[in-house]
Amino acid sequence: MATALLPTSGAKADLVKTLGPVSIQGKFGNFQILVNGQVVATDREVSTLFIDDAFPSHDHPEWVLLSYGRGGNFCDAAYKILNLRTSPPALSSAADNCRALTYMVTPTQLIITDGAGDIWFYTDSGGMEKAPKLTIEDDVRRGTDAYKSGDFDLALRYLWPSAASKDPQAPYLLGLMWHLGKGVDRDYKRAKEFYEAAAALGYAPAMFRVGTLYANGRGVAVDFVTANSWYRRAADLGDGSAQYNLGLNILAGRGAAKSAKEACFWFLLATERLVDPHDLEAVKKNLERTLPQLSDTELAEVRRQALEWQPGTFSLFTKAADLKAWIGKHPFSKVNGFQMSEVPELAVRLKLVFGDKAAQSFPMMDGPGSVAEQDGWLVVNTCQAHFCDKVHFDFAVELQSYEIVGCIRYGDFDRQTEVWSGTNFTPVSRELVTLNEDQCDIHRLGPEGILATLERLALRDNAPSVTKPPKPVPPPQGERTVGTGYVIDHMTSIVTNAHVVKECRAISVRRSQTAAKGTIIASDTRNDLALIRADLPDLTPIYFREGRGIRPAESVVALGYPYAGLLSTMPQSSTGTVTALAGIGDDTRLMQISAPIQPGNSGGPIFDLSGNVVGTVVSTLDAIAIAELTGSVPQNVNFGIKASVVRDFLDSNGVIYATRASTEKLDPADVSEQGMRSVVMIECTK
Repeated sequence: MATALLPTSGAKADLVKTLGPVSIQGKFGNFQILVNGQVVATDREVSTLFIDDAFPSHDHPEWVLLSYGRGGNFCDAAYKILNLRTSPPALSSAADNCRALTYMVTPTQLIITDGAGDIWFYTDSGGMEKAPKLTIEDDVRRGTDAYKSGDFDLALRYLWPSAASKDPQAPYLLGLMWHLGKGVDRDYKRAKEFYEAAAALGYAPAMFRVGTLYANGRGVAVDFVTANSWYRRAADLGDGSAQYNLGLNILAGRGAAKSAKEACFWFLLATERLVDPHDLEAVKKNLERTLPQLSDTELAEVRRQALEWQPGTFSLFTKAADLKAWIGKHPFSKVNGFQMSEVPELAVRLKLVFGDKAAQSFPMMDGPGSVAEQDGWLVVNTCQAHFCDKVHFDFAVELQSYEIVGCIRYGDFDRQTEVWSGTNFTPVSRELVTLNEDQCDIHRLGPEGILATLERLALRDNAPSVTKPPKPVPPPQGERTVGTGYVIDHMTSIVTNAHVVKECRAISVRRSQTAAKGTIIASDTRNDLALIRADLPDLTPIYFREGRGIRPAESVVALGYPYAGLLSTMPQSSTGTVTALAGIGDDTRLMQISAPIQPGNSGGPIFDLSGNVVGTVVSTLDAIAIAELTGSVPQNVNFGIKASVVRDFLDSNGVIYATRASTEKLDPADVSEQGMRSVVMIECTK
């Protein structure tokens, strides 16, 4: 049976009543399903019944997918399977929950999902079964475990419905399955689509895999220039396999200028990051062949560059203009796994502008909507299906400053609340029963009209007088990156990673809504540490752990600003354990932790359960370096600089810090709450 990835229910234009030996007769409330003219089932409840598809082919169907309409205004079609392999043909139970459904068929099963966590799967032996409803994290974890154990049918059931989530592991593993033909028919083009989805989330192994497809001509024409561009993206993020392949192509002059010196640089980096012994042996042999081609001066320069090199960081959304990806789409469309209102930078501001209660109403507004650009603003609107006049939000985002203005209307249909607000305005909230003259309509008013309405409402409701602020001055152009730091003393000395503040034209240190200019006091690129100062009030210096050092299996809490935006209320915490007291290549300056780490966490503190700092987050190891050979998928392999190394750095720069023994055991939530008083976001403009 051929593998297919099929559209959502209702998207097909060729729903029919007859296909091969199967036909449907009757009308609303009295349908008959026939096979070769014989009635095999009846249905007296549904309003519509069609044949949606058949597998493995329409000419020789074995499974026939039937689409049922329940009637009414709200429910999309349900699905049932008519199995022609059995005698007599068997009709399955329904997959149905009043949402549009998407389905995928493989040689052994058919999977159906609604995109909101409900998953059904159909097999010959089990019929239609509904999978337990889990979080996306649990779905991906179970799918990963199934992949590792070789149960690819089970892996598909959990991973495929999560392919559009924020977790790159799901599309990456799906890419491997289609690439290698595990559980599905091999399809390089499909594999490339999944790899690219994972790469868009910053997953370096997926970038490497796309590069290999171009290098080997799998599903695409051989193109070493494009392959090298993908390798370089992954190599810059620290992927050892990409660094090795990029070095090989540069050494041979494939798709790049031939250069033994640059190839040697990438080989040196790869030797520290490859984990597969065969790859490690190969890169060392190529390094030995390359070294004699360099002069002593060139070799010294390359070794110094490799020693000072630090992996880059990846951020999905770093500025308001990134929201342009939604232009022409619905705000609930997924871009890199995010709906628009889920983007961290925007979500925080919407909540601050309109309030928690109004923001909680966003998920119900999945009816008609659009995103467009107008005079430097991003104009967004959507509403609740069938009730657009009563439950809707309209807002505009200024693409340089991130200023927000708009109106949200929500509530029960007999009790409506309307909130008009903006970044520089006091919110005006009122209870409504009927429509009024100030109903928000972004298309009619435009951003300037909403600004004028906000000014009028502020005055009419005796709210504090608000005048329209001057047009904000655009920030300096250039790349903006985000990291984390923590306060050491009452002089507001802040420790972070050297790569967080490397080559910054301007550094801003932020805590909640307060920001101050940051100044670099000292930097140690060898150990990736930096010390900065900023005039921020109400920060609590941390304590370093004194006495016995942290041990493997001890619990830790990491704090930082993953995917942080221009404004954030507080850092986020993650928990895990110490898994090793050395890093890659037995580097004793580092320790390995299992606490999840994302872009933006770099430079953040790692606390023990006494609330004392035992390390500084420095990097994460991209997983699945040898999945094609072993199926082993390492997870949460992250690294921190040991506190002893940080203290040596502070001692060498004359910084006084506090220590205390780790005798008290706290709940991780208490450690997180205490630590948040010491953690700051660091913004770097390059």
